[in-house]
Amino acid sequence: MPGLNEKDAPSLAARARPWLYGFTFALIFALTAAELGLDSHILHGHGNNSHDYPSLEFKNILGLILFTCIATLLYIVAHPWASVGMSCWWTFVFAVFWGASAGVLNRVVPFEVSKCGESPSAFPSVWGPWLHQCSELVALQGVAWTLWGIFLIKFIVLIVELIEFKPRKNVKTFYTV
Repeated sequence: MPGLNEKDAPSLAARARPWLYGFTFALIFALTAAELGLDSHILHGHGNNSHDYPSLEFKNILGLILFTCIATLLYIVAHPWASVGMSCWWTFVFAVFWGASAGVLNRVVPFEVSKCGESPSAFPSVWGPWLHQCSELVALQGVAWTLWGIFLIKFIVLIVELIEFKPRKNVKTFYTV
């Protein structure tokens, strides 16, 4: 940079940081919008009656995913006005919500990506009518796990960013090197 000494110039990490945060939030927005589309398609297709779902737990986790999608999108809109500490808190909350959603889906839904083409007899009878949505349910679970991972990594990065190590004057150490 003209007019600056070499040691006064911002580091590569300092220059890349805004781009990485922008990319992270764009990725979170895209994945959350995809998850919202998948979730709302499933909820719209089967209604609000619990007997239209294989289990009440599955219906309830779809509701939790819907709530988490909406809250995540609101967080993305509001994050420029949040402090680093508040952003760290909400990142932790969303990591918990996405992890819980993905974990419950993993336990409840019997479909896996390699089993979507199998016959209905390979699955519990209550999931037979849902076999045509196998790939959607696998994608719903995969996107939830991905969002959990992104929020977990983002939480760790924010914690590291909040911790600041500085040497202090007048502090005696008990050891000598």
